[in-house]
Amino acid sequence: KAVMDFSKDWVKIFFDDPQGNPVYHPFMKRGFKHCFSLAKEETGWLYAESYNRGIHIGFYDDERIKKIFRVILDWDAKALQLRSTETYQLPLSPLTCATFCAKLHGLRGTTITPFRLYCALQRRGASVFLLQDFL
Repeated sequence: KAVMDFSKDWVKIFFDDPQGNPVYHPFMKRGFKHCFSLAKEETGWLYAESYNRGIHIGFYDDERIKKIFRVILDWDAKALQLRSTETYQLPLSPLTCATFCAKLHGLRGTTITPFRLYCALQRRGASVFLLQDFL
């Protein structure tokens, strides 16, 4: 019986979107108002993001990712990298950008804000991913 391998080195990126408009943003920790996930593949990057209008999943080449990195570096983005060995199969709700990223990584619990996700990933041994080093 074949078993699918969901192991990936995920990069979680945290930042404040200058156009952020949800009403809860004033209560979020500065620098951690939004997050999304990337996983490097042989021919590009898997991009996964949840935001107030829905979920975006895409596959981009290195050049497109470099353009994204340049923009979010201007927003003082932070990034962590951690190997994921599972995905979380239960319902995704409540669906925030942080819970979406946490479920992609297999984390359980209440990582509802990007800052709590950042802390949870650090406790699991995530390493800093320097976006500028990829440029």
